[in-house]
Amino acid sequence: MPLSKDDFKYIEKELSSVFFGRIELLIEGYEVTYAMLPNSPFSNSIMTYVNGEFIFKWTEGDCHEARFLRSRTMLLLGNKFRKGLKGMSKKFLKENGIDLANKRTSYSPLWNSFRTLFAHLKKFEDIQLIREEENSNG
Repeated sequence: MPLSKDDFKYIEKELSSVFFGRIELLIEGYEVTYAMLPNSPFSNSIMTYVNGEFIFKWTEGDCHEARFLRSRTMLLLGNKFRKGLKGMSKKFLKENGIDLANKRTSYSPLWNSFRTLFAHLKKFEDIQLIREEENSNG
């Protein structure tokens, strides 16, 4: 079942902890951990671990674990290059194999804001928050 507003408040409180907070979720059978890590002296990022580990191969996006990472879709050709090609005919572009709409998706284990992480977590139907109190009692 989806997370409640109280769950999201708990997540934000735990991750905002002075001592690099962390939370654990059970998402579609995977144990997903988000932990606050220092990014620079004045900023932090939220790191993603699946079943207690992070494997760089997941950033390629061709595995189930990539669903828990931050995805970002970008155009292959930069704006400056695309503007230069705007005057070219469609026939010329097609003959040379140039598609202005080509995109690529990259995956990152780092989240820079709670808002983007929360928006991502709302997409999952089978998600459960594992609270610290549950871990210490069991």
